[in-house]
Amino acid sequence: MFTGESSRFFELYLDIPEQDDAPPIGWFPGDAVDADGHYYTVGAFGQGTYFESIPYVVLKNTRIFTQPDDFAFKAASFTPVVSRRFADLVCKTDPTAVQRIPVAFLDTDITGFEILNVIRIIQGIDYERSGHISRFDANLEPDRGGEIKSIIDLKIRSDVPQDYHIFRLQDWRLPVIVSAHLKALIEASGFTGVSFLPC
Repeated sequence: MFTGESSRFFELYLDIPEQDDAPPIGWFPGDAVDADGHYYTVGAFGQGTYFESIPYVVLKNTRIFTQPDDFAFKAASFTPVVSRRFADLVCKTDPTAVQRIPVAFLDTDITGFEILNVIRIIQGIDYERSGHISRFDANLEPDRGGEIKSIIDLKIRSDVPQDYHIFRLQDWRLPVIVSAHLKALIEASGFTGVSFLPC
């Protein structure tokens, strides 16, 4: 697990086993579709959008290697799929920052999981302290030209309010950021599948 206890914020990350003979993760939640079978876009739950009147999301093509962890990312995205107990803790700590969307699995008998749709989006990148920032090339991807593609050694601004315990970033919505306080609660609860990258 990543360390860095002096950090105020951490990026939620998968806990990848280091053993050569171990599966890389316990499971891999599949693609998301609505009640009518229409696919959600890959980043649908990463834009801070609150979904009205959505009773549940169906996940297709879920793969299980050992057993479902409390924390995972949905297929091809950084959308957290978490146990109900994990979601309970997050919502108790920061109830206005997330939307909980129940998950139904099309091809397994797994129950008790939810998509954690992070709806708080803030201007939180510390551009002076962060490392190399890569941007999409407007010539190659005109629809995304100039947008942030990746950041090496992301740093969060020091003026983020103390009571913001989970959020995404306005200029780079890929990572989910949690406070040191929420990190400590998650670790104390013994949740599986989750790790933290200090930022």
